[in-house]
Amino acid sequence: TFAHLSTGLAVFDRGRRLVLFNPAFVEMTGLPAPFLAARPLVHSVLDRLRDAGLLPEPRHYASWRDRIARLEAAAQRDRYCETWSLPGDRTWRVSGRAQPDGALAFLFVDISDEVGLARRFRAELDCARAVLDAIGEAVAVFSPSGALTLSNAAYAALWGVADAGLAERDLAGEAALWEGACAPSPRWAALREEAGARGW
Repeated sequence: TFAHLSTGLAVFDRGRRLVLFNPAFVEMTGLPAPFLAARPLVHSVLDRLRDAGLLPEPRHYASWRDRIARLEAAAQRDRYCETWSLPGDRTWRVSGRAQPDGALAFLFVDISDEVGLARRFRAELDCARAVLDAIGEAVAVFSPSGALTLSNAAYAALWGVADAGLAERDLAGEAALWEGACAPSPRWAALREEAGARGW
């Protein structure tokens, strides 16, 4: 049932011995199958993961055992879910789920590609913002739906807004800000009419 899952699965019984694991867990962790088949305790498995550099490293080893205890307790309450940043630009989402018979199931999902894509997008966005900030004129970029997606420092300074970057703002709100700070003009009514026609 679990052999074809891409999510790593490790299930520990109420005595906290490993009773079930799938190939994805072996592939992700690199832990030897004979070791896992010997039904190690959850502490032993996590110690092996730590030795392999597959756990976020605590500053002090004493806190490591406390962390394991908290992890187990949180999983028992179905409240354990963390993102582990690992060496080699790997990122896992790890969650613990309590089972009706007192067992614990841990799910390991490799989200490295998703996190990498988000980082690249953020880097491109930062680059675009840096280019806009180098322009002396105030610039605001709106999406086809009318949401403010990007603005520069000159825009923030001109209109007195605290956040010149991405925010939950739209053209209608920004136009009201512009109109309130400027002399009356029929252009504002024309802008509102255009925005309304576009569904903004």
